[in-house]
Amino acid sequence: GGRQPDVLTVHPDYFLIEPGLGRFVYRLARRAAGKSTAKWAFKTIYERSGSTGTFKEFCRMMRRMIDANDLPEYDLREEDGQSGPLLLITRRTDAMELAAKDEPEADGDEQENGENAAGV
Repeated sequence: GGRQPDVLTVHPDYFLIEPGLGRFVYRLARRAAGKSTAKWAFKTIYERSGSTGTFKEFCRMMRRMIDANDLPEYDLREEDGQSGPLLLITRRTDAMELAAKDEPEADGDEQENGENAAGV
């Protein structure tokens, strides 16, 4: 019997992601899934993505995606790097644990969300 090829599965919500940059960044995150976090320079993502727009427009698109932060499984943040902006990708379960440690107000957010869900 032949060895089964390694197949990287995607989250079922992958197909709900806006085609293009969102899906590219999600696949980048999935490839780094062995780690809980990964950092990529905006410039590297720009070059690898094959984007036809300017780097300035690409950065605007990246920041919109980071602000929306709606990729399945992953939390996105921007950090300052020595040679330009960096995208910090954290698996959501790890991101929630980090947020709970880093942000004392995270507990308040959870309660607020719980109250909203209960009130609906």
